[in-house]
Amino acid sequence: MEENKMIINRLPMKTWNRLNVNHKNVTLSNIVNEGPSAMTFSGAFSTCDAVDAFDGIETGMGPDFDGFVAKNAPVAPVIYEIAENTTDNHVEIVLDYDTMPALADGSYMNVYRFIVGAGSELNILLDIRGTKPVTAITDVKIIGRAHSNVKLVEAKRLSDDIRYFGNVGTDFGEKANFELVHVTFSGKEVNEGCTTKLSGDKSSARYDIGYLSGMESDIDQSYLIRFTGKNTNGEIYSNGVLRGTTRKNFRGTIDFIRGCVGASGSEKEDVLLMDDTVVNLTSPLILCGEEDVEGEHGATLGRLAEEILFYLEARGVSEGDAYKMVADGRMASVIRHIPESPLRSELLSLVSEDETIAES
Repeated sequence: MEENKMIINRLPMKTWNRLNVNHKNVTLSNIVNEGPSAMTFSGAFSTCDAVDAFDGIETGMGPDFDGFVAKNAPVAPVIYEIAENTTDNHVEIVLDYDTMPALADGSYMNVYRFIVGAGSELNILLDIRGTKPVTAITDVKIIGRAHSNVKLVEAKRLSDDIRYFGNVGTDFGEKANFELVHVTFSGKEVNEGCTTKLSGDKSSARYDIGYLSGMESDIDQSYLIRFTGKNTNGEIYSNGVLRGTTRKNFRGTIDFIRGCVGASGSEKEDVLLMDDTVVNLTSPLILCGEEDVEGEHGATLGRLAEEILFYLEARGVSEGDAYKMVADGRMASVIRHIPESPLRSELLSLVSEDETIAES
């Protein structure tokens, strides 16, 4: 089977290469077809053949990965279109790698395309889970017309045997709004990326990212918001908990393109390091091609401060329980951005009941 070597999650502007943060090199075998999924729709959905509409949509993982998906995805991916000026549109997608029939090479690939009509709302919930040692790919592209509101939730509960690739690309028109919620539990290798282009004036985007690593996870992330419209707003928030010998590389980019007058963007990452053996790499980046903009970024990384531990231990809270308390809060703060649903409740319970956090 043909092996494909590619670069994913490439920083828009290179930094000092010795740190190995500019991109990630991966190898993937060809995938024969798309894996089946369980999809539930409610609202004003139809299908169309506007495949060309997605040609210019940039994704988080970049052109190499886009080419791999185009080569391996079905010839004509289904494009779901939401009628104009409609609300209460929902799609729930369940990808359970333990019950879905795998492709011949033990891999899964699922491609989703959505066009959201002007003035309409869409909530997309992707529930991804599994324990089998597989390679799994999801690829999502969304076009939001003027005044549309879209929320994309991707919740992943993965065993330490799964190699996962999650790729997202979106483009939004005037006064449109996009919300992304990424929640990840464990996974042997988790690669994620999302790029949003704020094409229309007064459009906005917000990313809320949360992850709890396994003891030996490899997590690689690239999140970018590109501002081209005037008076646009974008925010990236990431909360993570890293354990054992996990290696994590986070790239968060705010990109102000010339002409995006009045745009504002921010990026903030908070990472709790449960063990001294964790490798944590963070690359916050602001690119500024326009003068009349506001941009800020920051990161808080490390273990709990000694004074906090002393305060809690003086009140009968062990060090392990103190770390669990903070880790629970980090993950719960992101999970609460998921709309009320059984999945939201399941994830909150998963956090509170996971005793391995205190033991790491």
